[in-house]
Amino acid sequence: MSRIIGRQRHRSNQPAENPSECWKKYYIPYLDSIITSLEIRFAEENNSSFALFKLHPAQMQTMSIENLKDACERIAQFYDLPNIKNEIELWRQLWHDKPNQTSLTVVDVLKEAKPFFPETGKALKISIALPCTMCTVERSFSSLRRLKNEISIMITK
Repeated sequence: MSRIIGRQRHRSNQPAENPSECWKKYYIPYLDSIITSLEIRFAEENNSSFALFKLHPAQMQTMSIENLKDACERIAQFYDLPNIKNEIELWRQLWHDKPNQTSLTVVDVLKEAKPFFPETGKALKISIALPCTMCTVERSFSSLRRLKNEISIMITK
């Protein structure tokens, strides 16, 4: 429960009769904000940014050609890669009969794209640079802060 005695500087003391009521006042709004942020992150308008991963051979084999062309249309509009639509049928044919497609990394696939598929190569490079989650970005900022603190300590010594 919240403190009843004393003064808090960063948030007000919410009146609560028991721990259950206190929990409802603090954590239900917090859970609502988490749900809202997840809904925004995985909204329909953000799906175009994740369409890049459908260029991986393991993903392409599970899709119909129409769905693949639709994904390429979204990629072309979202990332400004207009010629990727021309390359996609040849890209799919290249990977059609090759074994062990599920064990390939995006970097391995990118090596195949270099000489003849420039737009597909650009799209794969973008997919490598995309963070998997926001945690990756937040962790890098946290690490940067820790590094700055270490540097400032070393400088003052």
